[in-house]
Amino acid sequence: MAVSLCIDVRLERRVDRAGLGELLPVVVTAESVARGKPAPDAYLEAARLIGQAPSRCLAVDDAPDGITSALEAGMRVLAVRDGLLVPVPGLLSG
Repeated sequence: MAVSLCIDVRLERRVDRAGLGELLPVVVTAESVARGKPAPDAYLEAARLIGQAPSRCLAVDDAPDGITSALEAGMRVLAVRDGLLVPVPGLLSG
């Protein structure tokens, strides 16, 4: 799944160009939900669309609002920092 603040068409094009369409069959954008990040709506919608409880999902985000959003949704989170994936304390060990 992909969760982004980009508009739908732009994100879908990026996913396709990167060859990730089959790996990311679910795309949720700010246009897909009532409240954008840092509200948890986008991550909750993505979990719903893939049929998983948020606690069974792992979010990867590079922005503070996105990290907050995923944590508020009840997901485990990896932050992208200087090109590295860094576990975010909180629900990661859940």
